[in-house]
Amino acid sequence: MFYVWRGVFSRGMKRAFLTLGLSLCAVVSQVVLINQAEAQISPTETRLSVVSWGPGRLDIFVSKKIPNSTSSRIWVKSFQNGWTNWSSIAVIPANPGFPAVASVDAVSWGPGRIDLFMAANTSTESGRTESVWHKYLDTSIESGWRPYDPAGEYLGGTNTQDFTVGGTQAVSWGSNRFDLFSRYPDDGPFLHKYWNGSAWRPSQTRWSLMESAAFPSADGYFVVASAYQQLEVFRSQHGYIEHRRYDGVTNSFVTPWTSMNGGMSYDMPYAVSPPGGGPVEVFVRGRDYAVWRCRYEGGVYDGWYWMGTGNTQSRGDAVSAVSWGPNRVDVFETKSDYSPSPVPGTIFHKWRDGSTWGPSGIGGAWVNLGSAPFNFAPEAVAWGPSRIDLFGLGNDGVVYHKWTNDGTNWGPSQTNWESLGGPPNI
Repeated sequence: MFYVWRGVFSRGMKRAFLTLGLSLCAVVSQVVLINQAEAQISPTETRLSVVSWGPGRLDIFVSKKIPNSTSSRIWVKSFQNGWTNWSSIAVIPANPGFPAVASVDAVSWGPGRIDLFMAANTSTESGRTESVWHKYLDTSIESGWRPYDPAGEYLGGTNTQDFTVGGTQAVSWGSNRFDLFSRYPDDGPFLHKYWNGSAWRPSQTRWSLMESAAFPSADGYFVVASAYQQLEVFRSQHGYIEHRRYDGVTNSFVTPWTSMNGGMSYDMPYAVSPPGGGPVEVFVRGRDYAVWRCRYEGGVYDGWYWMGTGNTQSRGDAVSAVSWGPNRVDVFETKSDYSPSPVPGTIFHKWRDGSTWGPSGIGGAWVNLGSAPFNFAPEAVAWGPSRIDLFGLGNDGVVYHKWTNDGTNWGPSQTNWESLGGPPNI
């Protein structure tokens, strides 16, 4: 058995020249289950993406504008018995008014397999549009990325329908299955398409409208796989968190939007489920700037619990989390000051092991994991029990990293971060 994990980020993330998202996969008895795909969908933010398809394997993806060009270059850096150099794997069109593509999101549904989805800002005579592109790596076939076209496979955008794709989240709940979700910018409806193992539906370049109308003041969406063929969709609207279930067999929503109560949300929700599926833990940044948590299981929400915060001075950013086993969840948040100018963010950590929250109860203290020159929550990925890797995108264009092999003690030290450098400026 091995575990592959994924996590994504944050409305509080600052716009930068790079992008990120993380993924999780568990293979049990030859059945592949991607039971975590944390990507908060926002049309105006950039992200970094990290994925693992097995123990000891990590792949980091970032996008960076090509100097004096209207295109962005996608870069990858991999770890397997050591880190590789940054390599360019794609060039996609971009809007000169945006520093990078709208989103980069990587998922894995099995050993040696990575699928990368990129939503690119472009410009037309009618205004801003976005287009979605796809590339994949399958080491059982060959070592290179396909398709060979620099941008990859075109999956549509406003040139094929009367809507704009506003950032794309990819989710995989089984072998050779992908679901792509997006939202129309400016508080618009929810969009969807999927790969059924042999073809894209509704077509390679078209998307399905999953909502009948726009939702004013919708802060964003977050999708997580809680079981084989089952996805949970969460959204924040007017500060309230709502939930809806999506069925991968019928390819449709099977429940209406249901309020999880609250009204205290400051930002997008973040959700995580354990390997193999199970209860979903939902986290939000509250209007009091503290972290709040709700557990969803068997159609029941257990209410919101105050978790406190490691922040004492600033509003903080969205929360991230990861799970490497049943009843285990690790939560991370960031302290960042934005005025008079951004300062390095400090990362704080809290975890639940069984029914006990560390280091001192659900509303108790958080562990300080040190600072780095970024001011948003880190991306967390776990490729095995007790193993967590954290990645942060610096405002200096550098990716920073730290890790733990036991869930408690961190390298390179408890409060220091390892620099992995950044893509070259070409």
